[in-house]
Amino acid sequence: NPQGIETEAKQAEFDALLQQIQQPSVVAVTETWLTRKTKELTFSGYTRVSRLDRRAGRPDRGGIAVFVRDDFRENVVHVGDSPVDERSWHIIHCDCGPVLLCVWYRPPNKGETDSIRRFESELETYARDTVATLAVGDFNVHNVEWLRFSNGMSPEGKALEDACTARGLKQHVKKPTRGHYLLDLVLSNFASGVR
Repeated sequence: NPQGIETEAKQAEFDALLQQIQQPSVVAVTETWLTRKTKELTFSGYTRVSRLDRRAGRPDRGGIAVFVRDDFRENVVHVGDSPVDERSWHIIHCDCGPVLLCVWYRPPNKGETDSIRRFESELETYARDTVATLAVGDFNVHNVEWLRFSNGMSPEGKALEDACTARGLKQHVKKPTRGHYLLDLVLSNFASGVR
């Protein structure tokens, strides 16, 4: 979550970061802050697979995108976007079989749980022919019992925990991601190997 890659300077900084962290195969970005007026983004050695900007009628900011390293491009397919939320779905073809990747930016909206119910419904649809699920993004939920670095308990935090428990999704991030809080999550039902 770079909180914006809308300017050329921020894009250059992000491109340098990708090179510094040894070019991961797949890069999911939340809070891109891009608009329809933003020209197409290019990063050294990467192809954009999907981009979902903040929809009309909502405040600025937000937005998500997925980039794939050029030599891995044939392994990732964008299969859909949420019709309401800032959430996109992809299939990654791996040695273990097809893996579902969800990228989600959930704005901080205390008490809002409808997006979590829609997540569950979309997950049910897209996960049918996959061997595992990986959901990443800025979820903006607090649940001190589940997410150690939270500022308390929220209805959306409890709803997300319940959804993850029902589907065998574990949360893998162990340190705060925004100040003192853990808001950017990595959820998966992989048996092992997630770091």
